Amino acid sequence: MPSLHDIARRYDIRSMTPREMVDLSGELYFAGFLSHDQYADLSFQAELMPNYDLTIGALTGQRAAPDRPRDYGSVWRAKLKFEMKHLADDPRVIARTRKIVELLRTIEKPDNLPQVIAQPQPQHPRGQTLIRPQPPAIDLPPLSLRATPVDRW
Repeated sequence: MPSLHDIARRYDIRSMTPREMVDLSGELYFAGFLSHDQYADLSFQAELMPNYDLTIGALTGQRAAPDRPRDYGSVWRAKLKFEMKHLADDPRVIARTRKIVELLRTIEKPDNLPQVIAQPQPQHPRGQTLIRPQPPAIDLPPLSLRATPVDRW
């Protein structure tokens, strides 16, 4: 499993495309650095939706630009500021966004990270430690969607 340092050195938070953010959030989630809700928030990139130009783009007057880099540290700090002002009655949302901002700040400065960071243990909402599933002990063949003569009626 990669450390946070290994993941961080492959990305530049200050100049990432939405496609790269989806990749980063997936790596962080599968390495155990994000909860499922944090992963869902960080990986959702509206500009990757096929109807963006007809919906959000029509309202904002901007076309989707999923390959244009942006500073995701600034994007998420602005999101946190907005949520603190307009969603103050839901501290769970603010806390989740604050944790994402803190993680992105850590990734912004990968040189300050130790080479090996202990892998976080996933936590159940009730505080119980979750057990990571182990890979299957047997090697399964790849799935095939083709019907064979035996499969036909």
